[in-house]
Formats: sequence, structure tokens, C-alpha cells
Amino acid sequence: MAVLYMLHVESRPEAPKPQLANKVVGIDPLRREALKRFAKWVPCQCDRACGREWNFANEIGLQRGGNGSKCSVARLFERSEWRNWYVSKEMNWLQEMRRKWEDAVISK
Repeated sequence: MAVLYMLHVESRPEAPKPQLANKVVGIDPLRREALKRFAKWVPCQCDRACGREWNFANEIGLQRGGNGSKCSVARLFERSEWRNWYVSKEMNWLQEMRRKWEDAVISK
């Protein structure tokens, strides 16, 4: 959807352009930085070699991909597994992936 909007704005000079609060045409730098964070993904650290990737731009964790095997870390997000949330090795893996993701975002 965003690509279609950008093509629409670029192809029609009379189309309204996004403006900042000070009426300058453009995108807010803070919003741009937040959106860039969704481009950084780190490989899963679980013991099942699931092939998933993780992103922590939403502060909790987003996952994508994988080879179809059940991911140990993804099970943390299933309601039945929340009882072990703070003491599990999977939680440690999740925290390690978040640290790697933050390093990737900071280093750009």
C-alpha cells in the first residue's frame, strides 16, 4: 500500500505531499527512523534451527519465515506457554536476539 501511495504521489505533481508541522514538505525524521527499524531482522537462536527471523521494532517481537518446524521461542507467545515466560531458556534466547537486533539498529 505504501509503495502504491508513493507512486501515486510521485506520478501526480498536483497530488498533496506529506507535510511536517512547520509546513515543510517531507516525512518526520523520527517517524522515518521508527520505520527503518522494521527493516532489521535477526536469525532465530532456538535449538530447533527453525530458520525464522525476528524483529523487535514493536518492543515485543515479530517473527517471519521459517522452514515449517516448530520454533521453541515462538512457543513463548502461545498462551499455554506463558507460565514459563521468565525462567525459560527460550526467554534467554529471545533476549539475546533482541540485543543483537538492537546492535544492528544502532550500528546501521
